[in-house]
Amino acid sequence: MAKLEDIIKYLEDNNKYIITCHESPDGDALAAEYSLGKGLLSRNKDILIINSDSTPEKFKFVDPDNMIAQYKSHDDLPPDLENWTLIIVDTEKSNIGLLKDILLHRVKAIMIIDHHNYEESENPLIFLNSDAGSSCEIIYEILTKMKINIALDIAIAIYTGIIYDTGSFAYPKTNAFAFHIAEHLVKIGVIPNWVYSKLYESKSIESIILQTLVHQNMKLYFNQQVSVQYMSKKTLLDSGAKYDEAQEIVNFPLQSEIVRVSIFFKEDSEGLLRCSIRSKGELNCVTVARIFNGGGHKTAAGFKCYEPFEDIQKRVLDIIGEYFT
Repeated sequence: MAKLEDIIKYLEDNNKYIITCHESPDGDALAAEYSLGKGLLSRNKDILIINSDSTPEKFKFVDPDNMIAQYKSHDDLPPDLENWTLIIVDTEKSNIGLLKDILLHRVKAIMIIDHHNYEESENPLIFLNSDAGSSCEIIYEILTKMKINIALDIAIAIYTGIIYDTGSFAYPKTNAFAFHIAEHLVKIGVIPNWVYSKLYESKSIESIILQTLVHQNMKLYFNQQVSVQYMSKKTLLDSGAKYDEAQEIVNFPLQSEIVRVSIFFKEDSEGLLRCSIRSKGELNCVTVARIFNGGGHKTAAGFKCYEPFEDIQKRVLDIIGEYFT
């Protein structure tokens, strides 16, 4: 695994970068992409930011220059891929969606910048800091050590990523460095209330209807310590909401003092089923997710489901039940 200085030297010595992140991109991933891309662009690097999935509406404010694109066809990529380095932020290389099969074997090199913890020893250009509460904290450190000016748009993006992945400075991995960064970004001009409003006070009526429908079928297990919610394709379509608007429903049960783990099974409009797992720390979510070829970190992880809901739910509950019985 590389040191941060090795990553910085590579970024300074090379010029062509494709930046991507995980499927169903969230606030931290998108903000890390934008801030790193915009920072490198200021150094006259060639930058392409592209993801397998589209940017959810609620996060579009972190990309005021519309730099982040969704992959549609090979025409979206440069013809000389062998001269470009792929930078993957906020995830491992197996979790970048359809771009995995398109890019991994064709680019010049692969760099990974992440705050999750996993084995990736064969890649000399990987930097993992599992002590960081967000990938944006790492991007901030890279930009400042490269002496790249953090303009207001970059500051807003980084602040958003930190707020999103630390749960507004409430999650267990929140550290003093996150507050130090936030102080600097606010001094640059970030308005915390404005960012909060964009993240948490901009929901559509349809998304609220969807949350209501999903919460109605919540079930509790293991002395009410484990919550399970299920969003079927029909529920999604009946609500009129977009799939990405279901992203935070998994967090709702954890507002209870009793609930320690929240499991959310959700189907998209095509019927693809995914599972999201959140915990308050007793359960290592990523350990469970990796059993099903998923990923994430200790308190938040997920995976795609290739079995019917009833079958996969039973398997997940059997595994999680070992922590509570």
